[in-house]
Amino acid sequence: MSITDLPARLAALIDLVNPVDSAGPSVPPPALGEAPAGASAVVHTLAVDIHEPVIPASYSTWVWVVGLALVVAVAAWYGWVLWWTRRRPAPDPHADPAQWTSLRATTLARVDEAEQRFRDGESDLRGLALGLNRIMREFSTARLGQDTTSLTVSEIADLDGTDRLAGLLRGYEEPAFAFDSDAEALTATGRAREVIAAW
Repeated sequence: MSITDLPARLAALIDLVNPVDSAGPSVPPPALGEAPAGASAVVHTLAVDIHEPVIPASYSTWVWVVGLALVVAVAAWYGWVLWWTRRRPAPDPHADPAQWTSLRATTLARVDEAEQRFRDGESDLRGLALGLNRIMREFSTARLGQDTTSLTVSEIADLDGTDRLAGLLRGYEEPAFAFDSDAEALTATGRAREVIAAW
């Protein structure tokens, strides 16, 4: 292709970009920096009024207060549960024997009352077993500093220093919470006194 053919080829290219309309010649392209014909009408049709930006609506103050209170309440609940159910070593019974003297005396008195009610016929074997079970669980709760009233015997046995207590409570879990004889029932009260006195 020679340089003399360049203008003809450019003209052909322009014809392809701006084909001649059947009604007349093509509209010449606008000059640099000049808007095409009819553009002002289109822009005027599509234009909208520009307003100042509006701040999005925020939540009311009470929503933030309630949300923060709920978060604090849930965190406090989890903290309390983790603290209350933590594993704690059993207190050393020989560290300060006088510290538990009052607790032992009160618990032994309750065992005596349960046995006396059984001897007087005010409670049956099952009632005695249930009463001793409750008394020993409340005693162990005070000694361990951990609520054992709702723990199973296996869970209590996992705690430090509760071997004799767990064995005693297992005896109260016989079918129907009943002993084979009155002698066995009264032996159970004797074993309860031994555990209380030694712990």
